[in-house]
Order: sequence, then structure tokens, then C-alpha cells
Amino acid sequence: MSLEMWRNHLLNARWFQAKGMEVELVGLEPLEWEILGADCSVRSELLKIRAGGAAEVYQLLVAYMPPGSVPPELAVGRVDVPGLGQREAVEATDYLPALDCYFEALRESVAWRGLVPPRAEPKVFTGEQSNTNIRYGDVMLKLFRRISKEPSVEIELLGALNLSFVPTLRGILENPARPGLQLGMFIDYIPDSTDGWTWATEACKAGEPIGDDLRGLGAMLAKLHRVMARLYGKREIPATQISAQMLAHLDKAVGQVPKLAELEASLAKRLQALGEGPVEVQRIHGDFHLGQVLRSPAGWTIIDFEGEPLKTPAQRRAFDSRWRDVAGLTRSIDYARFFHPDAQGSDGWYEQAREGFLAGYGLKGTSPALLYAYETDKAIYELVYETRNRPTWARIPWQAVEKAGTNEVGDK
Repeated sequence: MSLEMWRNHLLNARWFQAKGMEVELVGLEPLEWEILGADCSVRSELLKIRAGGAAEVYQLLVAYMPPGSVPPELAVGRVDVPGLGQREAVEATDYLPALDCYFEALRESVAWRGLVPPRAEPKVFTGEQSNTNIRYGDVMLKLFRRISKEPSVEIELLGALNLSFVPTLRGILENPARPGLQLGMFIDYIPDSTDGWTWATEACKAGEPIGDDLRGLGAMLAKLHRVMARLYGKREIPATQISAQMLAHLDKAVGQVPKLAELEASLAKRLQALGEGPVEVQRIHGDFHLGQVLRSPAGWTIIDFEGEPLKTPAQRRAFDSRWRDVAGLTRSIDYARFFHPDAQGSDGWYEQAREGFLAGYGLKGTSPALLYAYETDKAIYELVYETRNRPTWARIPWQAVEKAGTNEVGDK
């Protein structure tokens, strides 16, 4: 099969994490068929690439259908498949008949933890996601896209946590041809839920305050941190170690977003204002924001424990300050404020929402310098991400970075 026929599909996929970089397609490794039939054949194929000089592997879920059966706008290409003859290749998550065929096979092949889900029509969720989420009745398949040889951080955490506000792990997607290689996972589907980002931005558009609602989410995050500390322990590190990591992030970001150079010295001063005392670190969520929570009649649910998409699994497992998670949510509130109909009114909406969340977490009054440093570090990360993936959004983190770089240390 021609590698090049997958290039446009890859570069335009929502889940592709190397947008804006020079990409070389290196190889394609087909795994064992999940289903092999005259009308529909589906398997995972590992697309190996080099992006920005680094080797990466992405999972394609490829369906091979009879010629002429796939809408032309969805077909990736026409190829000869050994034992099947000429077939049209299509990403199965883009084509419902192929996805339905795939899930019927999974009902028999997955080692389910609990009851096998009854037959249902799969539904693919859209949006800016680093993986592909597919509902199948009462369960949700998170199909991993960027594949690692290491075990999934999220599968590990969901298998260890036993909390009412965290989804239950129902099954692990693997392939007999590659034992131990985790391709996805099944978790409970949360009915009648809205993701926190949609909920918050709709409230912001209407000018509705959300501080009281976020108070509950703050308390929930605090409980999650306590449980994770009990499961994995915690320790102390010098504040200078955290500053050094943040300064390294800043230095790298300046190379990717040149206009940051004008603020580099003042940003570095803010990131170094942590003193030399010890900082408590532990396992954390790692990528906490409004898009990682669901709001339903049952309350809040915290999801997506995979950590930041651009980090390695080892980096996602590393201990960090719980203030990184707190800063992730406050930065997300800052994003949501841009949906407010009144630019000046958005300041009050943001402050009320931020203070409610922090109060629920257990923080009242002046926020610690550590939180401000993490908020600045997060905004710098966002600026690089948006510049690479969504340039029209880059103004949002830029405003926060510019404010951090022009205010005196200790100011908001």
C-alpha cells in the first residue's frame, strides 16, 4: 500500500499532534485483522513517521470495502489487499458501516470487565481531541491515536482509582499480533452529560456566573489529589528544580514563537520567583481543564487521565505539584472568558469563576506564587500549541503571557 495516500488524511486529522512540522512517512505496519470478510474487513495499522526529527507512531483504524461502496469524499485510496483483491481503504471512524462491523467483532474479542455491551450503533464524537472517542451503548471506546510501547498512563490510573466521579474501566483494546500494546480502552459512558468547556462557554455567552458550580469541581479535584497521594505517595523537591524546568520550557518556546523573545527576561523573573524552599510533589491528573470534566445530573465527572499529549509516558507519570492541575483549570476559565459578549464584563465573570473554583479547592485569599508560575508556564505551553495547531486562537494565551511578562512579580 502506498504510504503517501495517507499523508493528507494524517495532516488533516483532528488527533494528529505534529501539525505545522515537517513530516516524513516512514512505514506502515498492519496488525492482525479484527474482522475479515467479503463486505467489510477492518484492522489497526501503525503508521510510523518522523516529525521534527522525532520518531512517532500513529494508529489508523483502516476498513477495506468493496470498490464503489465508500462515498468518494471518504475513500483514502484504492488498493489490492492479499486474499481480498481490490478494495477501497477508508478510516473506519469516518464511515459508519465499517465502524459498526468493527464493533460487532470487538464484542467477541475484548476481555470485558463485566457484562458484554449489547449491540448498539456506534457514535463518533467530534472536536479537538488527541484520540478518537466512540460511544457504543453504555460504554465509550477511547481509540488511542499516538501509540507508545509503554503501558497507557490512563489505563493504569483508571484501574487504580475507585472514585464515584471517575469513569470505570470496562475493557482494554489490544491486538493478538502485538501482546501488551494497548490500542485503546473502554470506559463507562456518562449519560446526559455536557463537557465542561461547552457548559462554561455557553454560560459565559449568556453572562451567567459559574463560581458556585466550580466550587464543587474544586473540592472534587482536591479529593482526587488526596487519593492519588495515598496511592502513589508524595515527596518534596527544591523550588529551584521547578523553576529550572519552567525556564527550559520558556527557552524552547522562544525558539518556536520568536515574538516571545521580547518578554523572555521578565517571564524568566516571574518563573524564578518561587524561592528555594521545598515544594510537595505527587502524581496528578496532568492535563486538567474544562474539557476534561463532564457535567451531568449526577454531578461532575473527571475524565481523560492521559496527561498532556505532547509529553512522553514517563513524563506524564512523573511527580509534579498539584498546582499544575489547578492552573490548568484556571487557564481554561481564561479561555472561556473570550466568549463573553462584553469584553469588559468578561473580567468580572472570569474573576468570580476563578475565585469559586479556588475556594472549593481550599484556597482563599491571595494565591501562592507557585500557582502564578504554573499559570504562566501553562500559558506559554498554550501559545506554542495554538501557534502550531490553531493560529487564530494564539491571541488568547498571548494576552496572558503578555500580562505575566509586563506585571511586577507578585501581581496578577
